[in-house]
Amino acid sequence: RTAVLNKVADGWRLEPATLRIQGGALRLAGFVGESGTEVEARMQALPLLLLDLANSELGLGGTADGTVQFAAPADGAPTGRLNLRVKGLTRSGLALSSAPIDIGVNAELDSRRLAARAVVARGSTTVGRAQALVTPLGSGSLSERLLRSPLQAQFRYAGDADTLWRLTNVEIVSLGGDLRLSANAGGTLSNPRIEGTLSTRNGRVTSPVTGMALRDVRASGRFSGSQLTIT
Repeated sequence: RTAVLNKVADGWRLEPATLRIQGGALRLAGFVGESGTEVEARMQALPLLLLDLANSELGLGGTADGTVQFAAPADGAPTGRLNLRVKGLTRSGLALSSAPIDIGVNAELDSRRLAARAVVARGSTTVGRAQALVTPLGSGSLSERLLRSPLQAQFRYAGDADTLWRLTNVEIVSLGGDLRLSANAGGTLSNPRIEGTLSTRNGRVTSPVTGMALRDVRASGRFSGSQLTIT
């Protein structure tokens, strides 16, 4: 549908407009004016390769479905809601590509807090879960409030290390094997304090650049503040 931008009493309003690409769709609507800003978006099988327009080195594959709502009134605190499902997320580099995973994310922002939950699945198996709460939100801009307010977060992962590692797009070395990760975070987003443990068995460390290949690697690690100690 053609995008229509209308001048209204105190600003500009974007009437609902739909962008269709490679079988997916993005529907946008919004308002910008003296009274504030509003954005609504709906994604349906939207290809993640669109993000390469902003950064050509991302190399992301998969599709996104969900909705985004955000409102920032001139005389009040911003609010928003995110419901996102990413199917078949991959990242491809020059030599390697990650195995596809599915991610679901729900997040809600109000005047008091930001709360978020995420689930990671590979095939029909759930391999990771995360949740975070930032509250109470203080004063200042939205970024200042989020970065400086108290953080409580947890992340759990039990699956192949390769699934996470290849998403980093680091290709000099490749890590694989069974990984168990449990981490809790406190402090603030700008200065997090992380506590937790990780362990791997039947690990693999390979390098397509040097030809190095290590098998049956066992290691354990502990997070303490900003440090990770591996033995």
